[in-house]
Amino acid sequence: MVWSEQEAAWADGVAVAREYAAAHGHFLPPTSATWEGHPIGVWAKNARAAARAGERGAARGQPPRHFSGQRDDRGTAR
Repeated sequence: MVWSEQEAAWADGVAVAREYAAAHGHFLPPTSATWEGHPIGVWAKNARAAARAGERGAARGQPPRHFSGQRDDRGTAR
């Protein structure tokens, strides 16, 4: 069951990332990389940036950000 468009997009990105990694033996795509029509390089760049932002926020005692950049009042991903 899909709860939100962001979660569906994240799940699709993870699936494509796994396929890319299996084919290339690593998951270090350049930003310009696409895989089966998906801009996996941009997806990876955005996912890493969101993870870094979450780490910085946690160090300052802020709730984590969701991949979309949104926060909810519990500090959990939407």
